[in-house]
Amino acid sequence: MAKLEIDGTTVYTDDFNEEQMKAFREIESVAQEISRLEFLTHCLKQRQMQLAPILLPKEEDKDSEQDETSTSA
Repeated sequence: MAKLEIDGTTVYTDDFNEEQMKAFREIESVAQEISRLEFLTHCLKQRQMQLAPILLPKEEDKDSEQDETSTSA
């Protein structure tokens, strides 16, 4: 028997009728999916932060560009 607190009211799953039990199971399923998606979002954001620096010019490229500019001027 699970005890739940919903909007300040305590309810027990043993007292649920069929419709309430169906809704309770769906709520649990939705909560699990939200948790899974939050984890996936976190992982993807971390990967994005790992990849983003690859797009920046490298220091050695900047140095060679500056050398070329000063040599040709």
